[in-house]
Amino acid sequence: MKAVFFVKGVDHSLNPLTRLIPKAMAPLLNRPMLEYYILQAKKAGIEDIKIILHNFPEQVERYFKDGKRLGVKISYSLEKELYGDFRCLRKIRSSLDAPFIFSDADFFTFLNWEKAVAEHKASQKMLSLVCAEFNPIKNHFEIQYDPESKKLLKINRIKKSRENEQTLLLTGLYLLEPDLLDFLDDKNINSIAQDLVSALLRKNVDINVIKTDGFFEPLSSLHYYWKLNLKLLEQGIFKEWIEGRPVKDDIIIGRGCRIKANFEEDAVGPILIGDRCEIGKEVTVRGPAIIGNNVKIDRGATITQSIILDNTYIGKMVELRDSIVAKNCYISLKNLFGTFVEENFIISDYLKEPLKVKANRLLIGLIDKTIALIGLILLLPLFLIIAILIKLDSRGSVFYVSERLKRPKFESKDKNHYQYIKEESVKYYVFRTMYENADNRLNESENKNVYKSGPYRKIENDPRVTRVGRFLRRTSLDELPLLINVLKGDLSLVGIWALPKQEAEILQAEGLRSDNLDMSEVARIRFQGRLGLAGFWQARGRSDLTAEDRALHDSFQSALISLSALEQERLGEYREVVSLRGYLRLLWETFIAVIKRKGAQ
Repeated sequence: MKAVFFVKGVDHSLNPLTRLIPKAMAPLLNRPMLEYYILQAKKAGIEDIKIILHNFPEQVERYFKDGKRLGVKISYSLEKELYGDFRCLRKIRSSLDAPFIFSDADFFTFLNWEKAVAEHKASQKMLSLVCAEFNPIKNHFEIQYDPESKKLLKINRIKKSRENEQTLLLTGLYLLEPDLLDFLDDKNINSIAQDLVSALLRKNVDINVIKTDGFFEPLSSLHYYWKLNLKLLEQGIFKEWIEGRPVKDDIIIGRGCRIKANFEEDAVGPILIGDRCEIGKEVTVRGPAIIGNNVKIDRGATITQSIILDNTYIGKMVELRDSIVAKNCYISLKNLFGTFVEENFIISDYLKEPLKVKANRLLIGLIDKTIALIGLILLLPLFLIIAILIKLDSRGSVFYVSERLKRPKFESKDKNHYQYIKEESVKYYVFRTMYENADNRLNESENKNVYKSGPYRKIENDPRVTRVGRFLRRTSLDELPLLINVLKGDLSLVGIWALPKQEAEILQAEGLRSDNLDMSEVARIRFQGRLGLAGFWQARGRSDLTAEDRALHDSFQSALISLSALEQERLGEYREVVSLRGYLRLLWETFIAVIKRKGAQ
């Protein structure tokens, strides 16, 4: 038998914890939730694992690889578009030649897989639903069945959560015969629970129901995630799979930890501590508490019923109670002070953005919209004059709409991995400066490109440009309609220029190389940046710069803007670039460059 797990990566009910990882990779007892699915499958004798991926696929593949570390064989399938679970199974039909167990890994289940497999085989049915008693939860499915024949009678989507009741809830775990994937010809069947089950009932096909003991948790909020972690630790449910050495019955410490004397005597379990942690003097931990890998807790800190994820520093005299601290956090105050944290949700850099950074961002957005609106109103007479000149000079529309890419499509694959990122595009509105059908004549001027390397294209003395168009380009007046994009929110006044579709795709695929320098990775950083009109490249030469100069300017600006608030604080003098002062300075420098016609062609 094979096990198939569906990791969609689009359920953000645990945000910000799942901001950059799929929900199935959220840690439980310092291991990803998906890992417990694999371990349960292995315990039931299932060692052939297939994982269907959609969003953040690299996170899963990088961690589990081929499964050898866990004693199983793992292969992957990637869905570019997110479809229902049954449709995804049909797409991998060729690899499913025997009965298999399937689960949506966005839920957490600890069930008796051996019993489920045995009951499915004994039923001789094409489909078995594994169910458990739980509170009715909105949008989940409750079932009714005949306890004697174990035949499904009815399935209903729950319209409203009811905390004080119990019902038989679908756990998202199914056992299927491969023939079921070919049984119905209806291509509109996407979901097992919503579409397939109903279709089978209409055809009077028996569906087996397996009511099993165990544990089911939909993890619909951070509060339930926090409770689940502490409950698993307290009840020792996964004790056999917890790595570390027990120093007391209820305290487990990972490898390579440095812990000051008397910690074990003062601590109140149960406590799980990951690998390579450092715990200072006079630290108090009252369990249940979970501390991840590479965590440092400084002198005098107090941790009570909390979860601290990997790579985190807890400073001196900090007190945490009933909290979750996300990865890569730094919580501290100056000496002689302490801080007390008691939260019902997760703490992370996502939520701890400094007020000054928030104010800067809001103020910059306000300035963008204000200048764009006032500019468009004041420039209306000029727009009218330019429109008349364009129409008198050549046939065609007044405006030219150019599709540009903030980020091109990205694909990466090998034997066991396929990564796909959708393109992000924006339409630039500018005054037309070329004759009609100029895009179709681009190859005629290929040898006149001012850039000697790279994907960028700028034709010297371009014959496709009209007489009025040359004036508009030299004065940059052709770009004035881009204020419409700023008003719409497509662009900021300060940012990098989006590339034409062909240039962006070439840069992504081929990079940027000269005779003695490969700048491909540096140049691609630009795809992470904020789009805008004014920036380093625009202010310091535009077409006068080489392709390498342009790549350095754009990527440096993109990298600075993409840094987190904490990282920006560590930039020192360079931090000014991403501040309000830096924003205004770049606006002024670009304005002066436009007035002087620097690099305009």
